[in-house]
Amino acid sequence: MIYVVAFILILYSWILVDLKHYRKLSSVCICVIIVFLILIAGLRYRVGGDSLHYIDTYTSMPTWKNWEFFSFDEGYGPLWYLFCAISKTLGADFVYLQLLHAIIAVSYTHLTLPTKLEV
Repeated sequence: MIYVVAFILILYSWILVDLKHYRKLSSVCICVIIVFLILIAGLRYRVGGDSLHYIDTYTSMPTWKNWEFFSFDEGYGPLWYLFCAISKTLGADFVYLQLLHAIIAVSYTHLTLPTKLEV
């Protein structure tokens, strides 16, 4: 159901901006769509097998306080440990990691996709 709402939001924004020529609303529509996509990706709960594994191992990841005493033997890359430590400074729950990841992924896509689509 939430994906239908996202599709309708994107379709309505496209109709307003491109077909009805409300160009002043384009930045507002883009911001609303970006926030909505971040919330969809960041507030998902136990979706996919890999996220279940990440949820289970997130509690054992280091924070800034125990970073130097942590044994990095779980097989993840160093940036994953750093990413987990940064998200644990925001909050101890896994939702903070998902929201931070969604902000980075959606923002990166928004910033780079228009340049990659130009012919």
